[in-house]
Amino acid sequence: MFYDAFAALIAQAGDALETRDAQHSDDPRFRREGRQIATFLRRTGAVWSDLFTALQAETRVLEEGHQAVNVKLRAAGCEAVPLRPRAAGLGPLASSSETEPLERYRAINRALDEVVERLTPRAREPWAKEALGELRASLARAAAIQGQLVDRMLEIR
Repeated sequence: MFYDAFAALIAQAGDALETRDAQHSDDPRFRREGRQIATFLRRTGAVWSDLFTALQAETRVLEEGHQAVNVKLRAAGCEAVPLRPRAAGLGPLASSSETEPLERYRAINRALDEVVERLTPRAREPWAKEALGELRASLARAAAIQGQLVDRMLEIR
């Protein structure tokens, strides 16, 4: 997941910096790695506060798409796909304030995967085709939110 990747990359950068302190080298690859780490950290710092805003906005867009598709599923006599926390048996999530933002984001993505699995076999039916189209549109809006963040990061040298 896009937002989880930041934590992993920051951890890797920290590990690499620690290793670099122990073994300095004039090797071009070693120096390039140092520049890449510095660039990544500058870029992440430049968008850090926007990460949380983007996560919230993307989650909202995906939830709206999920809700719209669930309306179509119910109208077609199919069971809706609830949002579920990762731990099985805890029941559906009732609101975005019930869990931390990354878990909410993960839950909506898991639910959307399930929606796609449910709709794909029925994709030739007009209602399912329309629902998949709406879902693709919400995924495109969510990707645009991430894209704006990445564009801002790439502006930093």
